[in-house]
Amino acid sequence: MNVALVIAPADFRDETVAKAKGMFERWNVRCSIMGFVDRECKGSHGAVYMPNANINNADPGNFDAVLIADGTGIERYRLYEVMPALDFIRNIAGRNKIVAGVGNAVKFLAKANLVSERKVAVPKDASELVYMIKLYRGIISDSDMECDTDIMSLKDYRKTEEFVGRMLDRAGVR
Repeated sequence: MNVALVIAPADFRDETVAKAKGMFERWNVRCSIMGFVDRECKGSHGAVYMPNANINNADPGNFDAVLIADGTGIERYRLYEVMPALDFIRNIAGRNKIVAGVGNAVKFLAKANLVSERKVAVPKDASELVYMIKLYRGIISDSDMECDTDIMSLKDYRKTEEFVGRMLDRAGVR
């Protein structure tokens, strides 16, 4: 299994990436850090990752799942509006592979039009995100995480390990 772990060029949530990467490594799942730039990316607490691939020209056929990390960089660069990224995510979803977003990264799922008639876990205090999910006809869930077919969402990064565990279960890895 090969998972694309998508991060912002700056200010991604370090904890989400570290926990997810650790879980993937523990279960011998190949984790490719996917960026929007071809240079080192720095998290909000200083973690630095060099992307293995750029989402703007990556082949979605090489991946079995995608996990999009949260963080303020998503908002700063409005990454959920980058068309090659949305096309990459749609392509993965179109092949019935897992597409997962954490926190504000759920905006990618909405903008890729993957939330219609699906339950989506979003923080209630994220009014813009709640509006976006409703605009794309998603169903706001009270749960901390949702797994609606192959579309997965997590409200709170502190449950990243449990969330990745569910991804691995759905993929038949563990």
